[in-house]
Amino acid sequence: MTPIWFIMLGLSACCALAWLIGFVIWRMRRLAELRHCGQVVETAHGPMEFSIVGTGPVILHFHGGAAGCDQTLALSWDLHENGFAMLTPSRPGYLRTPLNTGATPEQAADAAASLLLVLRIERVGVMGTSGGGPTALQFALRHPQQVWGLVLQSAIAQRFVEPPRSTHSLVGLVIFSRVGNWLTDMAAWSVCLLARCCPTLLVRSLLNASDDLNSIKAKQRFSFVRRHPEQMAFFQKLVPTGTPLSVRQSGLWNDLRQFADLPHYPLERISCPTLVVHGSADGNVPFSHAQFVAKSVPNAELLAVEDCGHFIWVGPESEQTSQKVMAFINRFAPLNCTQNASGKFPDAAP
Repeated sequence: MTPIWFIMLGLSACCALAWLIGFVIWRMRRLAELRHCGQVVETAHGPMEFSIVGTGPVILHFHGGAAGCDQTLALSWDLHENGFAMLTPSRPGYLRTPLNTGATPEQAADAAASLLLVLRIERVGVMGTSGGGPTALQFALRHPQQVWGLVLQSAIAQRFVEPPRSTHSLVGLVIFSRVGNWLTDMAAWSVCLLARCCPTLLVRSLLNASDDLNSIKAKQRFSFVRRHPEQMAFFQKLVPTGTPLSVRQSGLWNDLRQFADLPHYPLERISCPTLVVHGSADGNVPFSHAQFVAKSVPNAELLAVEDCGHFIWVGPESEQTSQKVMAFINRFAPLNCTQNASGKFPDAAP
């Protein structure tokens, strides 16, 4: 008679093999999806990957950390469905944009300007989300003639070190790990499985890692998100845009080095209309970053989302926030500056 421990060992080995095969298939599919997500063009500063979705005046979106050009649709307030073309380059070090295309925010901004030249786009609205904030600010400073408006979302604007609230959270332990590419991707796959199988646990973890709220308000915010399927779906749409992590980590580690040594930007020189959107209880990027920009940029508008953390796209105020962002963009967008996202571009590789 076969010992029970031998049977259990065999079952465990089969489960481990099935898990490993599932991971390898998932990773191959995600990498294939990413190759079709964007196009790569050669600019004066080096290769740059980008995606563009929608038709209308162009919004140049600088994505946050651990992301890439595939993050556009999750954080853009559906602007691509409301008369705008969302252009998102993978910032240097992310996906297929090499780090030497522009390691500093200044260099990355100049590379983005070269991208616009290749794509024959003259003027854009600029949107900077979270870790994309420094590049967005530098673009507005260095290429003012090309910018008709600037929107910052939960954006870094000063020297910044990732807080323990983020690095020691469930997802943070995955994102900021240095255990090697394959192990990091395995951990990221586990997070994707968690998003599918137990989304409430994942959302609770993400909110706890990014909201600086007392326990009562934190519970109220989480309960609101959980009661609204479209807000739960937001996180399920967002999580895959950080996977696989191995093709994003070069950009992430560079970001952390750059952010820790950001100089004091002369924001008083920014001349375009500016909207700063930030949660008053952001536990990741402090609200003081938004106050700094609003105080420094002439005539900047500050939209403080009360009792809200880093994820301004969810919560009781999200619909009103979306309407205000849309109203600001519609107020300043030029009528004769359009780009059709359906076409190919000069020297663009799939």
